Amino acid sequence: MSKLSALAERIAQTKQSLEARADEVFARLDEMDAVSPEVFARVDNFLSTQESEVQALDDGLRQLSNLPLDEAPAASDNSEKGSNDA
Repeated sequence: MSKLSALAERIAQTKQSLEARADEVFARLDEMDAVSPEVFARVDNFLSTQESEVQALDDGLRQLSNLPLDEAPAASDNSEKGSNDA
């Protein structure tokens, strides 16, 4: 019976250790949940700023090249360019 009681004790210790680790993981997840809205707000703000700057650059380039501002940029066709990979 001593082997069985030792096994039961080991199982109990392992369970207690795993539960403690799970509590740590839950705490970290709670921390992530708490800060994620702020992080995503910063990312959204950054992306909005970048989009505005790219649009302003595009508008400036269109004005310099005398292209209509309301015309969408055409996709560039690279098939006409020669390739030097051969």
